[in-house]
Amino acid sequence: MTTSPAPSRSAYLDAANSLQYCWTTSWGLSTRFIGAIIMVHGDDQGLILPPRLAPHQAVIVPIYKNDEEREVVGQATAQLEAQLAGFRLKSTGGRASPRLQIP
Repeated sequence: MTTSPAPSRSAYLDAANSLQYCWTTSWGLSTRFIGAIIMVHGDDQGLILPPRLAPHQAVIVPIYKNDEEREVVGQATAQLEAQLAGFRLKSTGGRASPRLQIP
């Protein structure tokens, strides 16, 4: 396969006054790039991303219907946070609607 810089249409005149095309590249993230990361770092056990890409290993999002459930769910959340103390964890605390809690 031969690559050519011509499709970019970025050009300049060199020292000999002849038209030269720029060799360019794009480092923008795309859905293909994200898909490649998932293919490389994922398996049947789940997706494992480097800490710089995924600063949290787990996120706890408490969900409840009323104040009575809020207390029970809050206690369960505290227990879960204690069990996961060795992980990079984020807990939203259940202070807002679940859709607003998800980072």
